[in-house]
Parts: sequence; C-alpha cells; structure tokens
Amino acid sequence: MSTLTAIVVFGTVFHVAVLAIMIWIRVRRTDSDPAAVAAAPVRACAVCGEPATTWSYDGLDPDEQVNSETGRAWSADTTHYRPVCEEHWRAAAHRA
Repeated sequence: MSTLTAIVVFGTVFHVAVLAIMIWIRVRRTDSDPAAVAAAPVRACAVCGEPATTWSYDGLDPDEQVNSETGRAWSADTTHYRPVCEEHWRAAAHRA
C-alpha cells in the first residue's frame, strides 16, 4: 500500500467517524432537552390525581374486542382509554 493510498484511507475513515459522532450528538436526547420534556407531558391519574404512568381501558366501548390469548377486553377507540398511575393500573389488571 502506498503512502498516498494510506493517507486517503485514513482521511476517509476519520471523516466517517467524525460524521457519525456529529449525527449522534445531534440526534440524542437528554433529560434537560426542552424537546424531550415537551414531548412527554405529565398527566394526572384519572382515579387519584397522582402522576399517571400508563393508559387503561375504561370498559365502556359498546364495540369492545377481547384478546383471544389473554381474555382481556380492549378497544380500538382510543377515547376509551384514560391515564392511570401504576397502582390503579395493577388494580385494573387484577380485575380482568
């Protein structure tokens, strides 16, 4: 391998590595990013008012579906889901 070829290969590898690092820095999110905070609004639990961690089916959809594997009811209509905290989500899971 000639010296010129080595320089070209090294320069190409170096530039690709720098590009990858720049893309990683641009794309990654941290907890302090305003975009990350704005993308995840804190909702209150529909039952107790504590911060909600997940969504739970309210059981009121007249066209509800049943999962054949678990036997749990669910809805294709997202308006039948409400935010709930971990405690109330577990309570709803035990009722099913």
